[in-house]
Amino acid sequence: MHPEIEVKLTASAAGCASYDLMAQLSREVNEVDAADVLIRNVIDCRGAASLAEPTHQALEVDVRVRIGEGGARACLNLSSVTVEKMASIFASLNFDPELAGDGGADGLELEEESAPSTRPELVVVLVGDSPVSGEEVILSRVERQQYRTGDIQGGVHEALQRGLEKVEGKAKLWALQVGIRLSSQRGVWPGFNLSCDVIRLMASGGVSLDFDPYV
Repeated sequence: MHPEIEVKLTASAAGCASYDLMAQLSREVNEVDAADVLIRNVIDCRGAASLAEPTHQALEVDVRVRIGEGGARACLNLSSVTVEKMASIFASLNFDPELAGDGGADGLELEEESAPSTRPELVVVLVGDSPVSGEEVILSRVERQQYRTGDIQGGVHEALQRGLEKVEGKAKLWALQVGIRLSSQRGVWPGFNLSCDVIRLMASGGVSLDFDPYV
């Protein structure tokens, strides 16, 4: 049986197209917390202490999921603990969904929509629980009317910068989470990259990640 989710930890030298596979784990069933657990495990396979040593190699966590079979969706949920573990080894994140079958629940058509939608295709929010009231608060919101490749990383970075300024010095008291939503009749590919700098910015505020396209 083909695994529904596979996580790799790779290392590459600057300016080099090839990479070294440092660790790889997979599961036949992609459950809600599968990526979160697998990422921590692949990092622990190599030992965070040794990976964090100064190096000329760039580390990347590569998450590949199969979508479209049995209603599987291109979702990714990462805890703040996992984000901090990636930041500790200066790793970037590559989320790479693989379309299987006819596209299933996500319905990823390739045709352009006949008329532009009034609803933004990409929405990124930074939310947190107020340590005073206990209520969920939207600290920042970034929208893109038409989604383009690379907009997720830019949107996450912008939402973090805006939101973290409002809770400066107290970020980890807010249980912060970045929420990413896609809504497109054009059928955009729900994959994205987050650079090492963005991962480290998330970790600095104890921020978790919730990516669930087409909700």
